[in-house]
Amino acid sequence: MNNTTLRDSSLFKTQCLIDGKWVDSELNKSIKVTNPFNAELLAEIPELSIRQVNQAIQSASEAFLQW
Repeated sequence: MNNTTLRDSSLFKTQCLIDGKWVDSELNKSIKVTNPFNAELLAEIPELSIRQVNQAIQSASEAFLQW
Protein backbone atom coordinates (compact mmCIF):
# COMPACT_ATOMS: atom_id res chain seq x y z
CA MET A 1 0.00 0.00 0.00
CA ASN A 2 1.22 3.43 -0.83
CA ASN A 3 0.98 6.13 1.79
CA THR A 4 4.40 7.64 1.20
CA THR A 5 2.96 11.09 0.45
CA LEU A 6 1.00 11.22 3.70
CA ARG A 7 3.03 13.09 6.31
CA ASP A 8 1.16 11.65 9.28
CA SER A 9 0.56 7.95 8.62
CA SER A 10 -1.82 7.75 11.60
CA LEU A 11 -4.35 9.59 9.41
CA PHE A 12 -4.42 6.68 6.97
CA LYS A 13 -7.31 4.42 8.01
CA THR A 14 -8.31 1.09 6.54
CA GLN A 15 -11.46 0.77 8.61
CA CYS A 16 -14.92 2.33 8.42
CA LEU A 17 -16.23 4.87 10.89
CA ILE A 18 -19.68 3.79 12.09
CA ASP A 19 -21.40 5.56 14.96
CA GLY A 20 -18.13 7.11 16.12
CA LYS A 21 -16.19 3.83 16.14
CA TRP A 22 -13.60 2.50 13.68
CA VAL A 23 -14.71 -0.98 12.62
CA ASP A 24 -13.53 -3.84 10.45
CA SER A 25 -15.76 -5.90 8.21
CA GLU A 26 -17.91 -8.54 9.87
CA LEU A 27 -17.41 -10.50 6.66
CA ASN A 28 -13.62 -10.47 7.01
CA LYS A 29 -13.45 -9.28 3.41
CA SER A 30 -11.88 -6.22 1.86
CA ILE A 31 -12.10 -4.16 -1.31
CA LYS A 32 -8.92 -3.15 -3.11
CA VAL A 33 -8.66 0.54 -3.96
CA THR A 34 -6.39 1.21 -6.90
CA ASN A 35 -5.12 4.27 -8.68
CA PRO A 36 -7.00 4.35 -12.01
CA PHE A 37 -4.02 5.94 -13.74
CA ASN A 38 -1.45 3.24 -13.04
CA ALA A 39 -3.37 0.45 -11.23
CA GLU A 40 -1.19 0.89 -8.15
CA LEU A 41 -2.77 -0.52 -5.00
CA LEU A 42 -3.56 2.39 -2.69
CA ALA A 43 -5.39 0.62 0.11
CA GLU A 44 -7.75 -2.13 1.11
CA ILE A 45 -10.96 -1.11 2.81
CA PRO A 46 -13.53 -3.26 4.61
CA GLU A 47 -16.35 -4.80 2.61
CA LEU A 48 -19.21 -4.18 5.00
CA SER A 49 -22.10 -6.49 5.71
CA ILE A 50 -25.65 -5.34 5.01
CA ARG A 51 -26.14 -4.96 8.77
CA GLN A 52 -23.09 -2.68 9.00
CA VAL A 53 -24.24 -0.60 6.02
CA ASN A 54 -27.68 -0.17 7.60
CA GLN A 55 -26.06 0.74 10.91
CA ALA A 56 -23.89 3.37 9.17
CA ILE A 57 -26.93 4.86 7.41
CA GLN A 58 -28.95 4.96 10.64
CA SER A 59 -26.10 6.54 12.57
CA ALA A 60 -25.49 9.15 9.88
CA SER A 61 -29.20 9.98 9.70
CA GLU A 62 -29.37 10.50 13.46
CA ALA A 63 -26.22 12.63 13.44
CA PHE A 64 -27.59 14.76 10.60
CA LEU A 65 -30.68 15.63 12.65
CA GLN A 66 -28.46 16.99 15.42
CA TRP A 67 -26.68 19.38 13.06
